[in-house]
Amino acid sequence: MLSSINDVLSAVEKLEDLLVELARRSVQTPSLSGEEGKYADLLLGYMRDLGYDVVYKDHVGNVVGEFYGTEDQLATMFNTHLDHVDPGNLEVWRFDPYSGEIGDGKLYGRGAADTKGATAAMIIAGAAVAKAGVKLRRSFLMTSVVMEEMGECLGMRHLMLGTLKERQIQCIVSGEATSLNIAIGHRGRAELEISTRGKTAHASAPWRGVNAVYKMASILLELEKAAEQLPEHFFLGKATMTVTNIYCKPGKYSIIPDQCTIYLDRRLIPGESLQQVVLALQQLLQEKGLEAEVKPREVEEQTYTGYREKAVKYMPPLYTDPQHSLVQTARKAVESSINYTPEIIKWDFATDLGWAAEHFKIPSIGFSPCEEHLAHTENEYIRLDYLKTAAKAYAALIVALCC
Repeated sequence: MLSSINDVLSAVEKLEDLLVELARRSVQTPSLSGEEGKYADLLLGYMRDLGYDVVYKDHVGNVVGEFYGTEDQLATMFNTHLDHVDPGNLEVWRFDPYSGEIGDGKLYGRGAADTKGATAAMIIAGAAVAKAGVKLRRSFLMTSVVMEEMGECLGMRHLMLGTLKERQIQCIVSGEATSLNIAIGHRGRAELEISTRGKTAHASAPWRGVNAVYKMASILLELEKAAEQLPEHFFLGKATMTVTNIYCKPGKYSIIPDQCTIYLDRRLIPGESLQQVVLALQQLLQEKGLEAEVKPREVEEQTYTGYREKAVKYMPPLYTDPQHSLVQTARKAVESSINYTPEIIKWDFATDLGWAAEHFKIPSIGFSPCEEHLAHTENEYIRLDYLKTAAKAYAALIVALCC
């Protein structure tokens, strides 16, 4: 096995120029949520050229590449997402966010750290293992899903429930940012709506109506108190709840509003579910004698393939025991391949992994060259030394988890 690892690492080194090229071209290919088609085609083309046994995209636009193993249906899955957030104010960027500028040992651009750098490194790692002649027992699945940034796990749900429903996926490694450390979990995320109802009237005679905004004011005070009492996880931290938006209807200056709605961002810890969170809020308001409707926020999305679906804004929490064999195997593989002992960390943000772990109980971790503090920021970048180092670690991980 030692000679195989050395052969694999040597194969990665021979592909380093291609790795940087793929990462750069990825950044140069815009892929906002719902507009990932050109980037998906770019990845498919590279995987075909690199000799993946099968390469395709599914009905919602998820990308899948595979190197076959000898044991039918068993697989290890590496996963990232195709989409990125909007670049925002272009005036604060040093370079055009889609230029793929390289300088000071860094590749700059929107998506470089979330998660195009990791995607490129994973694809190259899979190819290097194959070029080194390593025979896999489990298949290696390279997947990248649509619309992760939207917070509904739409791409992951269709990948797991449809495209890969017949596969026995033994574990998942995510490319979400970890700075070459191993992430074992994160809090979940839910977007909720609370709405009050009143009665319209002319603003000159407010006594003739019922102001829905005033009714909401009492609710806001109770929510602030309730947020202080939320539970805490010993590793992932405290569950949180905060108001992120408020609006009313009709929203005209001379009319008493008869509808007021607030949006909540609720971060969940393991043991909490979306249903429990909604029920707890309903019970809180009922106990306080406050009338309002509480529900998860639901939106209709359309992927770049034209598929449409109503989806709930919810990403479940994730926690993998640090003593789990997946975590320990990954740590040893990283240490042996890049001479670095990774820390065991948590993500502050949520990922699609929580959905797979909640619904299929698949052991899941994250490992990535990307840095979390750079995600969604202006002048986003990925360090090229991290990019090349991660490709070696990914290749070692593939050998450790698939052989």
